[in-house]
Amino acid sequence: MELRVNVHVGKHTKEDAEEFIRGIKERSNGAAPPLLFTSDELKEYPSAIKACYAQEVSPPKTGRRGRPRTRPVQLIEKGLLYAQVQKTREKNRVVKVEKKVIIGSVEKVKQQMKLDNAYYNLCRKHMSLRQGAVKGVTRGKPRTPAMAEGITNHIWTLTELLSYRTPINS
Repeated sequence: MELRVNVHVGKHTKEDAEEFIRGIKERSNGAAPPLLFTSDELKEYPSAIKACYAQEVSPPKTGRRGRPRTRPVQLIEKGLLYAQVQKTREKNRVVKVEKKVIIGSVEKVKQQMKLDNAYYNLCRKHMSLRQGAVKGVTRGKPRTPAMAEGITNHIWTLTELLSYRTPINS
């Protein structure tokens, strides 16, 4: 099983956001992301996602009197989940992190965020957490946040994460 993490470094413009989302759609054979799409709080992402993953649907005729609704409606592909991570900073340090559901239900996003958080903390190497690194130098032993906190002593593979059996709480 392969987990793909898509990262885009560039300007924070509507055009860049749409290019990034279009690239994800092309690499996934046009299907909506199967799990959860998350991003920072760039205001352009919701409209970019809608531009790439919504379909225009004309409303059905009702057979009733009066002016019918004639404008097409944008319907987002079923199963697409999108949440933004919003960070509050004080003196250049993150002091609060909030998750805001933009597309999908809160319950489905919460379920997927657990996997996202586990991957982030156990499998993903963080440059800023390298052990033995000197400030400004990128050498040093790569670590994850869980390693930095002493929770684990190695970087987990995705297979290891997905096959981990959680203890039953009694």
